[in-house]
Amino acid sequence: MFSYKDHPVAVKQFLDRGRSNFISLRLAELADAEFILSLRTNPALNRHLSATVPTLHHQRTWMHGYAERHALGLENYFIILQEGAPVGTVRTYDYHSETDSFCCGSWIISLGSSPSASIGSILAVYDLAFDALGFAQAHFEVRQANLDVWKLHERMGAKLVRETTQNRFYHYQRADYDDARPRFAKIARII
Repeated sequence: MFSYKDHPVAVKQFLDRGRSNFISLRLAELADAEFILSLRTNPALNRHLSATVPTLHHQRTWMHGYAERHALGLENYFIILQEGAPVGTVRTYDYHSETDSFCCGSWIISLGSSPSASIGSILAVYDLAFDALGFAQAHFEVRQANLDVWKLHERMGAKLVRETTQNRFYHYQRADYDDARPRFAKIARII
C-alpha cells in the first residue's frame, strides 16, 4: 500500500481507464445524495445495513464529510453503474496501515438489477483496492442474516475470522482474490 495522500490520484486513474462497458464505478458526488438515500431507506434493501438518518439534509451533510475524507485518501464512495445507469453503491474505508488492509462496505444494489451487477461491482472494488491502491488484504463484516452476501464472499475465498450473533467478520487476502477473480469475472462478463 502506498501513501494515503496518493489514493485520490490512483482512484482517478483507475476510474479513467474504465473496466467494463457493463459494470463500472464512479465516485459519488453531492448530487447523488437523493439516490443514495433512496437505497439506504428502502426497506427491501436496508435490512442488513447500519441505520441511516432518513433525511436528505443529513445525507448531504454526510456527503460533505465524505468529500473531505476522500481528498485525504481515507475513503472512497462509489456509485455502481450498470450499462451507464446508477444501480447501487459501494465504499472502501477504515484503512489499516499496520496490516495493509481496507474495509469494503456500504454495498447496496437496486432491486431489479442484473445479478452480475453485484459480482461485477465487488470485482471492480477489489481490483481498485488490490491493484491500484496496493492493499494486501481486506477486512469486513456481514450480517448473519445476509446469507447471500456472506456465501458469495466465502465462495470468493474470504476467511471467516470470528462471528457474533449479529455479524460474521472476514479477512480476504489478495492471493485468494487473484485465484477467484477469473471464475467470477466470467460470471460478471468482465474479462
